[in-house]
Amino acid sequence: MADKDFQRSLSQLSIGSSQIDRIEKYLSLDFDIDNMSFPDYSFIDDESIRNKLNSDFREMLRYQYGTRNHRIDFDEFCRYATLQIELLVNYYYEKHYKCDVYSFKTALLSHSQNFTLSPYIATITDVPLKTKVFQLRNEFDLKGHEIQDYLHAIDIRNRQSHRGLKHDKDVIPETEKKLEKANLLTKSGILNYSKIEDAKALIGEKVLNEYQFQKWYDEQPFVKVVKSIRRLTKKIHSCLSDTNKNAY
Repeated sequence: MADKDFQRSLSQLSIGSSQIDRIEKYLSLDFDIDNMSFPDYSFIDDESIRNKLNSDFREMLRYQYGTRNHRIDFDEFCRYATLQIELLVNYYYEKHYKCDVYSFKTALLSHSQNFTLSPYIATITDVPLKTKVFQLRNEFDLKGHEIQDYLHAIDIRNRQSHRGLKHDKDVIPETEKKLEKANLLTKSGILNYSKIEDAKALIGEKVLNEYQFQKWYDEQPFVKVVKSIRRLTKKIHSCLSDTNKNAY
């Protein structure tokens, strides 16, 4: 009987050791990510938001590098990028406009006379995310192409949610032929943003937007998106710091 108990104890110890090995392996897969520099969220005074941003940034990197039982997956990577964009943008506008949705609506209308918002929008958070990202061009004096990474990442998240994400490669060569013939591409084959209105007139804004999205999606620019998240964080930090200085 004692021998059986002894054998059972050895078996349990073996199972325990195996589990510990798996846990150690699981944790070690994040070692490289832990040694990367994360965006500096110290300016955000809400600890829960800081924690969410750090958590989402880490999860985004896991899908970039395929660590901690994650596969490399650009779609999931963009989903976590969008969560960060949404948190950062909402935090900025709520601080900048002191949670006054009327003041924010007024700012939106001042830059677009044709812009309309649902009367049921009661908070800044309720305003569609893409609308808030477009407004960043005015708030931060950005050019249209400087917000493309944010808009395309949001598109991927939205298309995922509605099961509408597809990679339509046909739109790329067909559209590029038309743009190249009209001399609207640079020598490296990239759309010339100084001629964006000419491109819209040639192929229509809807087709142009889909072409830009599919071209971006085809490239799967992991590094570019990470840099854009860092840039957005720094810009928000800078603008809120300026706002606070002007308040005194």
